[in-house]
Amino acid sequence: MARAAEAGRWSDFILLPGDDRRELVDGVLMEVERPTKWHEFICAFLIKTLMTWGERRGLVVLGSGYRVRINDHRGAVPDVQLLTEATYDAAGPNGLESGHPELVIEVVSPSSRTHDGLRKLDWYAKIGVPEYWLVNPETRSLVVHRLQHGVYAIVQHSEGQEVFRSKTFKGLRVPLASLWSRLPKKLE
Repeated sequence: MARAAEAGRWSDFILLPGDDRRELVDGVLMEVERPTKWHEFICAFLIKTLMTWGERRGLVVLGSGYRVRINDHRGAVPDVQLLTEATYDAAGPNGLESGHPELVIEVVSPSSRTHDGLRKLDWYAKIGVPEYWLVNPETRSLVVHRLQHGVYAIVQHSEGQEVFRSKTFKGLRVPLASLWSRLPKKLE
């Protein structure tokens, strides 16, 4: 993640064009790595899985590009997020300015490991996101963090060819073998 020269606030961040992939980190717009085709396949697979499951439950799924306000100097662009209909209806056209998703998913890459696994873990906990998933294509794993007393605890870990069965979202299953199906044995 490389630093950009511009400083900003949430009010600036929310006005960026939709294809601008920077995130707002302590008042600085930070470049985010362009997603690979494998990253995008994983996101699309998870969006499809969540949409199929969530439609009957009054939940809305959004893909990368929709901004989430952490505070006036921090804003994130999750890879995938799950919202209640009420949160979705109250949200602005370019970003979620108040409230929080019910679930945020980040697909980890070597360059985003610290940002996703530490910084965003703290950020999403601070705004009350109940569950945060980290999906790692290198290790072929899905790790579930659940908010408990204001901090995240790892409550599930699935890998390889397992079928992930969410303990929080009843009936939600992610067939990991299918999720990894388009990835090469070793990522470049």
